[in-house]
Amino acid sequence: MFTTLQCALATVQSFVAAITIEGDLNEWKLGWDVKLLSVVYCGVMVSGVTYYFQAWVLEKKGPVFLAMSTPLAFIFTAICSALLCDFINLGRYL
Repeated sequence: MFTTLQCALATVQSFVAAITIEGDLNEWKLGWDVKLLSVVYCGVMVSGVTYYFQAWVLEKKGPVFLAMSTPLAFIFTAICSALLCDFINLGRYL
């Protein structure tokens, strides 16, 4: 229930932020190209798989292990970025 509520509220917040940043309606049209692929990837992989693994960890080990594994997502992202030659530059953002 809370995961569904979190996804719904994140959708509303993302929509408000996106419509504020990109108000041109032509940019919102999806075609059979990379834009559609990126939307499907984010919807399926990022949200779906992430919440599935979080539910699995909660069921198997409990909430303490879920809280401990959350920082590992940043490390996993950094490793995947390095494998794809898209290195994270911390100094640029500080």
